[in-house]
This record gives sequence, structure tokens and C-alpha cells, in this order.
Amino acid sequence: MTNESLKGKWSVVVFYPADFTFVCPTELGDLADNYAAARLNAKAPFDVLVVGGGNSGVEAAIDLAGLVSHVTLIEFDPQLRADAVLVRKLHSLSNVTIITGAQTTEVTGDGERVTGLIYKDRHGGDLRSVELAGVFV
Repeated sequence: MTNESLKGKWSVVVFYPADFTFVCPTELGDLADNYAAARLNAKAPFDVLVVGGGNSGVEAAIDLAGLVSHVTLIEFDPQLRADAVLVRKLHSLSNVTIITGAQTTEVTGDGERVTGLIYKDRHGGDLRSVELAGVFV
């Protein structure tokens, strides 16, 4: 990815240093503060995916659920590892899909933008895909 390849396009990239760090909510807050301006220029609602079911990933999914049309959260383990209060909140959101036991294998794109993610179902071994406009890792 280069600055040249992103020119003229809306791109949101958020990185998390680790669970239990202070910086995560700060960056999501900034994303939320500036989302309205970006949304006015968007052509369609965003579907995004969050990788990771620890506290940072679940907090990101909760925050993003208020900003985008749909959030998918995938977790490698058979259950989410976040604190119970966060998991309850996540389950209460109607525009969130939670997938556990999933191994991320590939982020797909069309040469200009992210278009999806392929994961392996760790229970049956099947490869499955999710169409989306952004991935948060």
C-alpha cells in the first residue's frame, strides 16, 4: 500500500498495539469524531470486520457498530476472551455477527480496496468468506 494507491479514496486503517492498552479507545474516539464527515462522501454503508475477541477487539466492534451498517467479529478460539460485560454488550447489538473458531487466511481486494476476508472454520475445515469494506486487526 502506498500513498499513491490511496489518493482520491477514503481509507481507514486502525492498528491496535495490544489488549489492555490506553491508546485503543483514543484512536477509536478520533475515528468516531471524524466519521460523520467521511460518511457524507461515502457511496454506500460500510460493512467491516474486526479480527480478535479480546477486550480491544470487542471494544472496537462495539464502537464500530455505532458507526457502520454491519460489523463481523471473528475469533480464533471457540469463545470470546473479552470481559463478560463487553461480551454481553456485543451480543446485544443487532448489527453485529460473531464468528468463533475461525482462522483468518486471506484479506481479499480488487487491486484498489479491500473487498473481503476468507477464513477457515476450525471445526469443519471449510473455507468461508465475508464481503466487507474494511478490516480492523
